Amino acid sequence: GDYEMSRDKTGDRWVRRVNLFKGFKNNISLSLQYDEKKDLATQELEHRFFASLQWVDDDYHHQVLGSYEDQDDSKRVDWVYNPGQHPGEAVARAAHMSNHDYEESNATLGYSGYRGLIEIEQAYTKPKLENVNDSYRTRLNANTSLVFTKNGYGFSKPINDSFILF
Repeated sequence: GDYEMSRDKTGDRWVRRVNLFKGFKNNISLSLQYDEKKDLATQELEHRFFASLQWVDDDYHHQVLGSYEDQDDSKRVDWVYNPGQHPGEAVARAAHMSNHDYEESNATLGYSGYRGLIEIEQAYTKPKLENVNDSYRTRLNANTSLVFTKNGYGFSKPINDSFILF
């Protein structure tokens, strides 16, 4: 658990958390998480349950993930081809999500090269509220990195979660 101290007027909170993870044969894993938060100023108690089930093939080319969260009755299913974005290969994703307010589906197709990543995505959102229009979105994304070495500079695949030391 945690104790969160607040500097503003929201008050301190106790957080208790239980996280269970189990890996099974055939690259299947199950994760269950339960959180309980108590606001010490208002004595309000908040609960959250989250579950996910994941499968990855032996070559790490296909990944399927399903999840559920009880706070907004959110259900999500994802399929990913080439989750490691291996250079010189196609990348693809498809997902569907549903909760109290809307349903959303999207599909992405791209290519992971040695000098960058390019993707195109199509998304569709259908609100569950009356008098709210459906939404269609198309996104084109191109990423690269400028890399400096002692011999010069060049372009490379995008670098994520990294830092530099001088």
